[in-house]
Amino acid sequence: MGGHARFGRRTRGFLQSWRGVRTTTVLGDTLVDGRALWILADRTEVDAGERFLTVERTLDDLAVHERSLMGVQHGTYLYDPTLGLYLQRHDTTRRSCAGRTW
Repeated sequence: MGGHARFGRRTRGFLQSWRGVRTTTVLGDTLVDGRALWILADRTEVDAGERFLTVERTLDDLAVHERSLMGVQHGTYLYDPTLGLYLQRHDTTRRSCAGRTW
């Protein structure tokens, strides 16, 4: 299983974006309180960024700030296929960041 994920938002000079590719693997199944649950693991390669404006008083102008992030998110979780709900999730993220200000 897998898929592409994309999120973006823009409002009043603020821009935020997130995109990545998630791959999910079924590790097995287990019983919890008599209910069969799937044990899943996923890996997402993430590319995120934001851009925002601030008032720079000493220059009497607006300053543009940009930050970007790239990383890998790993998750394991229990999924109830009958309800179609994730019951428990644990994520870890490893990332490298870059930022610049004009």
